[in-house]
Amino acid sequence: MSKIPQGYFCSLCNKDVIDFTENSSLEISQYILAHKNESICAQVLPYQLEQTYDLVAQSKKNTTLKYAAVAASLLAVSGISAQNQESTTPTTETHFVKGKIAQQPSKNQTIKFVLKGKILDKTTNLPLIDKKYSDLKGYINYGTPIIYNPKTGEYSVEISLEKNQNQLSISLFTKSLEQDVSIELDLSKIKNNILYQDLKIDTNNFTSVKIAGGLGVIYQ
Repeated sequence: MSKIPQGYFCSLCNKDVIDFTENSSLEISQYILAHKNESICAQVLPYQLEQTYDLVAQSKKNTTLKYAAVAASLLAVSGISAQNQESTTPTTETHFVKGKIAQQPSKNQTIKFVLKGKILDKTTNLPLIDKKYSDLKGYINYGTPIIYNPKTGEYSVEISLEKNQNQLSISLFTKSLEQDVSIELDLSKIKNNILYQDLKIDTNNFTSVKIAGGLGVIYQ
C-alpha cells in the first residue's frame, strides 16, 4: 500500500483505505454518514471497534429515510461497509442511528497460521543483523506486528488470510530507514499451522527518513 493524505491506497483492491486511527467517534460517524451509499475501507484501532457511533440523518415529508447499518472487516488493512434498510416517515424528523463497528463475516474461508523464517539481504543471502538494523520492526498489512530477533535475523508473525489470498504487504522500518514490500506465499506448504518462508529484502530499496523539528518527516 502507498501513503496518501487520507490514509493508504491498496493496489490489490484498487481502493483508498481511510485512516481512522486518530479520528474521534464523532468524526468517524460524520464520515460514514457522508459516504453511506459507498463501500468504505478503513484502518481502525482495536478499541474503536467497541465504541458506539451516532449517525444523524434527516428525512423530509413523504420521503424515504435510509438507515446506515455499519460493519467493519479487518485484514495487513480494515474495511467498513454500509447496508441500507428503507423506512417511510410522513413528517420531517431527525433520527439517530446508533451502532458499533463489528467484524463483517467473510464470504470466503479464513485460514490462520504462523509465518516464520529469516529476513535476509537479497544480495548476500545473509540475515539482516547489521548494527543499522538492530531496531528493525515490521507490520503485515499495516496492522499485525512482526516479532523480529536482530541477533539471528529470525522473525515470526501470526497470519489470518482468506483461503484464496496469498499475497502480503510488509512494512519494515528502523529509526532512520523504511521500506514497503509485497510477498507471495505458498499456502500449500503450511504444516501444523506453520509456514516457513524467508523474506529476501533488497536493502538498496530502503528509504532514509529524517525527522526535522517542526517540519515533519523528510524522505531521502
